[in-house]
Amino acid sequence: MNRYVLIGLVWMLFVAVSPVQAHAVDDPVHRAELEQQIAVLLKLIAELQAQLATLQNTTTDAVHTQSAVEIELGYEGSYRAQYEVERGGELSLMSGVKDRQDAELWQLFRTVAGEEFALKNVRELWLFESELSSLAAFVAPRWREAPSWVVAINVEDIDLRHEADLYYVMDTFTHETAHLHSLGEDEADLTYDPSRCRTFFAEYVCLHRDAYLYDFITAFWDDDALAYASNTRAFDEYYEQQAFIEAYYDQHPNSFVSTYAATNPLEDLAESFTVFVLASSVEGDTIAHEKVNFFNEYPVLVKLRQEMRERQQAYIRKHTLQRWSKVGW
Repeated sequence: MNRYVLIGLVWMLFVAVSPVQAHAVDDPVHRAELEQQIAVLLKLIAELQAQLATLQNTTTDAVHTQSAVEIELGYEGSYRAQYEVERGGELSLMSGVKDRQDAELWQLFRTVAGEEFALKNVRELWLFESELSSLAAFVAPRWREAPSWVVAINVEDIDLRHEADLYYVMDTFTHETAHLHSLGEDEADLTYDPSRCRTFFAEYVCLHRDAYLYDFITAFWDDDALAYASNTRAFDEYYEQQAFIEAYYDQHPNSFVSTYAATNPLEDLAESFTVFVLASSVEGDTIAHEKVNFFNEYPVLVKLRQEMRERQQAYIRKHTLQRWSKVGW
């Protein structure tokens, strides 16, 4: 508690009880009156402490969310709109300008991630515009409550009326859904203090020892690879960072499903999981193939894959029929 608040409370206590102290404390009437006043003040202190904690949590939530966002969005770009997700799933504009396809983007995410999962975990949808092609989207935790996440997508030149853009966004949301599952409360604890983590500290979470991301890292990222991943954060310039990652990928082309997967273990898992969900089957003997097939060892992820594929296929069929109906088919 703020020391000035405490000083004020002590002064209030002194002013309130000093008249009573003039009487003998052995007097039962005055003792009862003193105890009653002390009880009232203690209740007031508790209420003020609760209010102060709420204010501190609100401030911490804003600071930590922004810090997590800066991890991802440390480059040029601007937010076009920021929405809060209300209890029923509707979007409420907090800042920025609405666009005709914002609601469809949110509905598409709910389709990819699953209605129940999306509404349970996502509290805000942020839309930004950046010419950086590799910055397609990101997720970041809000810290006031868990599970509680921000999902953001780069809407630069995105038009969901175009089939290529629709598929691109669905692939991107599959990737971000992988992050939400692998970094969620069942798999990790939110923390900004790496010293408290005894397994693996991943951006803003400490992985549980039985987390599948921890298994993935143990299986595919040795100490040298982890040291490389740490070094990707050392670049101030985006293009220098990308050149560093591309050079590492070129040295290990059979170890990753994409160049972006070579960024760090989190992106490696999300990219590999995206292929796991979207590919009909994966056959091969490279490390990249092993990473995709890694998820078959977890029944919960096999089930998740099937559910995500079914939802996306249904959405595509519906979207295609709507598109055909508009051109007279």
